[in-house]
Amino acid sequence: MRRKNLKTNESAEIKSTKKTNIDKRKLVSFIISCITILISIGIIITMLVIGVLPFKYMIALILGLLIINSAFCFTLLKKRKSKKIRNIINILQVILAVIELIIGIYVLKTYILIDSMNDNANTKKQNYSVIVLKDSEYNEIEDLEGKVIEYYSNDLDNSELALEKLKETVDVNAVSNEDIALVGKTLLNSEVDAILLEDSQKTLLGEELEGFDDKTKVIYTFSIDVEVETIAKDTEVTSETFIVYISGIDTYGTISSVSRSDVNIVAVINPKTYQVLLVNIPRDYYVQLHGTTGKRDKLTHAGMYGVEKSVQTIEDLLDIDINYYFKVNFTSLVDIVDAIGGIEVYSEYSFTSYIDNYNFKKGYNSMNGKQALAFARERKAFATGDRMRGKNQQAVINGIIKKASKPSIITKFDSLLKSLSNKFQTNMDTGKMMELARLQISKMPTWNVSTISLTGGDGRASTYSTGSQLLYVMYPSQDSIDDAKQKINAVIAGEILEASYEEVTGNIYKPTQAEANATPIVKEEPKEEPEEPVKEEPVDENNSDENNNNNDNNENTDPDDGKEDPGVVDPYDPNS
Repeated sequence: MRRKNLKTNESAEIKSTKKTNIDKRKLVSFIISCITILISIGIIITMLVIGVLPFKYMIALILGLLIINSAFCFTLLKKRKSKKIRNIINILQVILAVIELIIGIYVLKTYILIDSMNDNANTKKQNYSVIVLKDSEYNEIEDLEGKVIEYYSNDLDNSELALEKLKETVDVNAVSNEDIALVGKTLLNSEVDAILLEDSQKTLLGEELEGFDDKTKVIYTFSIDVEVETIAKDTEVTSETFIVYISGIDTYGTISSVSRSDVNIVAVINPKTYQVLLVNIPRDYYVQLHGTTGKRDKLTHAGMYGVEKSVQTIEDLLDIDINYYFKVNFTSLVDIVDAIGGIEVYSEYSFTSYIDNYNFKKGYNSMNGKQALAFARERKAFATGDRMRGKNQQAVINGIIKKASKPSIITKFDSLLKSLSNKFQTNMDTGKMMELARLQISKMPTWNVSTISLTGGDGRASTYSTGSQLLYVMYPSQDSIDDAKQKINAVIAGEILEASYEEVTGNIYKPTQAEANATPIVKEEPKEEPEEPVKEEPVDENNSDENNNNNDNNENTDPDDGKEDPGVVDPYDPNS
């Protein structure tokens, strides 16, 4: 009897242990199921709030997660199921939860990134330097206490605000000058102790005044943040044609800093016809800066006063409303092209770039970031100089559009996110960018890209930003401007323009780093245009030698300097 009781007790203990183990497994399964369901709910809410997925994909996501989670729960609730089946279901739920978390993180990263692109749209950063003679006794800002400092000032800049900030550090006697060349000369002639210049002004002076950089040094730098007016003109970007200004500034590093705009492209986008028109405006176009009277200026100098000044000036030139802008710099282009795995870019000519000596062949070329930058910046290899450079910049943008429109771009998602961080600035609302993303995801359209470049005649003139100094400028061709206006209106009206680039077919040349001087530079002659009367602009013969000095940034000269283009008039002159 005692033995029987012992066996009964042992059996009861075994059953109790088994029941306890089963209860533990049930609890683990229950916890895993709850976590998976909560993560699924979180994913759905995130997608709904952010609005990154089109409606049909959102419905599919909700139904898919509902079916999967219901199947898991139904299987676990069944009374008869083996330990092996329960473990398999638990593993599958964990895998589902991990996948959902990864997707959720990427979606949130995308939203945060896009949202950060317009964080600084209402402010601009201006960097200033205090400059003295290299052989002077001044080495620190405190050494200028009570000394005379000169600064360049006009109606558009914020040098007065910069001076106020400087005086918080050191008390100086400040004098202003409206001629930037004279500011530099007074320092070189030791007529003042120091000068205060914004960085783009400093770069400009270094290019225009011989020996300035070699004879001076910077002893203090600081920045000011200036509020700018809101210039965005919101529209329905998925159903109405909108216009975007693409500004490429001539700097590396921080995108929020003001600088000259070396790339000025207007993108007219019709989301119904999937037509994109890229209008290139040469950096040296001689235009009236918005809000100024008197002297005109080179379009590139508008960027020195902020991207909003470039937008407003181009609106005046083309008689259009620009809805949004995208601002990039050299770093942006290199990183973005590398992040999407390189691009295929069409070149009209075979040539070797001055920057890094890359070989490019006529036709499509496979390019990484540095090669794309060298291609986009090249002008010296062409007789048409900056005109051809503008076409090449459009070709690079076309390459990026084509690559980014492919479904395979999803495999480059992580690297693309990292490359975009702090490399773009825009005033397009985050919601608008999400709407465009939904359009692309939903229909995966192939965009038809057409290009046009404004043209003009070469000459020299003084500019608003540089005072009396004569610089190379391009006098606008009114026929060219009118043609651009006609094509812009055609895109808005829903017309499909002739594509500027054929689809990528056949062999794609992959340029490599060439040895120095391995291939001679080729200058392709420009096409002849019909002869028409040309408005001649006066040239200061006394300064002709100085102004003919070439430089890499094309401020003073162009490959076509001294040759007026046929068929070009000055549209601002009533006698032309």
